Amino acid sequence: MSANQPTIILNHIPKPQRSSLLVSGFNPTVNVNSFVPEAVSYNEDQDLTRSSPLTSISDSKQLTFSLWVKPPQQGSSPSSFGGTIFKFSSPGESVFDINNLQSMRYRSFNGSGATNVDMSFDPSMIRDFWSHVIISFDLTDVNKRHVYIDDKPASVTYSVYENQTMVLTGSDWSIAPVPVFSSKFIGCISEFWLQGGLYIDLDVEANRRNFIDADGNPVDLTGYENPDIYLKSDAANAGNNSGAGGNFTINNGPLIDCDNQPPNQINVYTVIASTDDAEEFPDFGFVLLSSGVLEIPNSEFNVALGFRFQNIDIPQGATINSAKLDLISAESNSEASDLIIWGEDIDNAPTFTTATADISNRTSTTATVNWSVPSQTSGISQQTPDIKNILQEIIDRPGWASGNAVVIVIQSIDPLTGEREYRSFDGNPAQAALLKVSYVE
Repeated sequence: MSANQPTIILNHIPKPQRSSLLVSGFNPTVNVNSFVPEAVSYNEDQDLTRSSPLTSISDSKQLTFSLWVKPPQQGSSPSSFGGTIFKFSSPGESVFDINNLQSMRYRSFNGSGATNVDMSFDPSMIRDFWSHVIISFDLTDVNKRHVYIDDKPASVTYSVYENQTMVLTGSDWSIAPVPVFSSKFIGCISEFWLQGGLYIDLDVEANRRNFIDADGNPVDLTGYENPDIYLKSDAANAGNNSGAGGNFTINNGPLIDCDNQPPNQINVYTVIASTDDAEEFPDFGFVLLSSGVLEIPNSEFNVALGFRFQNIDIPQGATINSAKLDLISAESNSEASDLIIWGEDIDNAPTFTTATADISNRTSTTATVNWSVPSQTSGISQQTPDIKNILQEIIDRPGWASGNAVVIVIQSIDPLTGEREYRSFDGNPAQAALLKVSYVE
């Protein structure tokens, strides 16, 4: 860093504002939808259960369900996010699980234990941000099966897809169940909607608009079709089922309301060029532009990692509510690691070059953030602490303009601390770093 910088540790993560999920280069939209859903938070020992069959449901080869899910913040307990979101059994069993943000799976077994359907997909969720999931299928036809995440089709692996009737009349239903053999779901759920005996062609956009609008906002499902489950109430009344199947019981309550509701006012920017992420050895000034993996520190040498995000369409003077980098781990490591994060104090940051010390010699923001990095697991995303003060300092510059580029640098403090490795653009463009920003004008 080329300027003296105070050590700032930010622990508070503010609530994201409501708007749509956007990718670099798209303009932010304002949520003009007047519908504000309730959202319920589940911890280690709380769930909703029902010990009798849903009164409205029948066994069927068709099923549709929709919900909004938010994983907990980075660094919260547990260290990895996953667990069963809902299940029903006796007889048969159906289970919907998520594992470490990168894998969702729905399975259904009949009364004899044979599998009717087993599907899995990557939801690419980010901690502390809402995602919408909707699934609809008809086991009579392999062309009638759909999974959409945030209004985009997911890449799904169907290991089993049999033309058989699913047992949906089980007497043991649970939402975020306290597990016996599986892990516990911890996080927030909103607008859980399920209807057996119903198939919806989700490839038809007009059908998806019944669940999520074109700007990524939730839609009030009251009066839509005839769901068996529609959990739309606040935490105090979380067991009240607005669907036709009957109410649930809150266990180990009281539940609490989630700290915010879906969706998020958040813009997502990604590294989009080979020279927009780089690593430098500051002791020597040597810069690498094409590493498949970004390692910090590296072989007992300090390292500075640079990430450049183009087309930051945030107007000058906007208020940043939260900003985080999201990085995909390239290895597993539990050794303690302490890093510092800063930004380049410039109106429009240029891309990286092999010029000596091209990362560390850039003028740094006054604001910095210390990062005590938690254990990492290969293939799993990690988020930095909130770097909103860094980004705020940049967009408050008199010369800042919407559409400019931003550089964020992560630098090691002690070369002998635990190493961390992250995916780069050159290693896998789909797993390059993300900058996720919540702001208001």
